[in-house]
Amino acid sequence: MLNFKIELEKTELTKKLDSFSRGHITLQGKYGIISSKLSTKNYSMMIFISLCELLDGIRLFLINSIQNTYHFVGVGSSFQFFIVKTESNKLRLTGIENKIIDEITELELIENIWREVKLFISTYGHSLDKNEIVKTDLSISIEAFKKQFNL
Repeated sequence: MLNFKIELEKTELTKKLDSFSRGHITLQGKYGIISSKLSTKNYSMMIFISLCELLDGIRLFLINSIQNTYHFVGVGSSFQFFIVKTESNKLRLTGIENKIIDEITELELIENIWREVKLFISTYGHSLDKNEIVKTDLSISIEAFKKQFNL
């Protein structure tokens, strides 16, 4: 079972959140873990902008029958992971070194991401000023993801 987690960098909690606030993504699966947080280097990313990329990227990847691999790179970070469609209709999540984190169904991926994004946005989304550019972008990405997968 995949555990997908989104969180803010601890230093961000002490200041006003904006489009460029930094945070972390962690994927813990049956076979391993990958996290922007569990490194000797700071791989934090612009978390709100990265969430737009993640939601839009995964949505487009899953509806495109020709695309076999999705490559996520956190905005402003070197943190990255891959999602690969397998012949057994599963999705294989791997890190940059091709180490398998988990193999899950599309539904499991969608549900995990949706649950964590909703939790993160309900916790921190209200802290973003309505004039922040990312607020509109994130709302559009969330609504498109929600609509595409009937959530």
